[in-house]
Amino acid sequence: KYPELTTDEIARLKKLADEAESYICHLAERELAGEIGEYDIAPVAKRRFPWIADSQLNRIKGIGMYWARK
Repeated sequence: KYPELTTDEIARLKKLADEAESYICHLAERELAGEIGEYDIAPVAKRRFPWIADSQLNRIKGIGMYWARK
């Protein structure tokens, strides 16, 4: 999809995306534990990963909350 990216750049971006996803899922677990509110997840995640699109953030948040409750 992005032929101008090198293999190293792709690996670095994938690692960063995985880190963001993991962090958001961790926030969902904290919400379930009562440490933070549901509506705190997005702003906290945005502070750490300001580049993430709102649609992606909300998608990952929903998945994280689903798995936290499983």
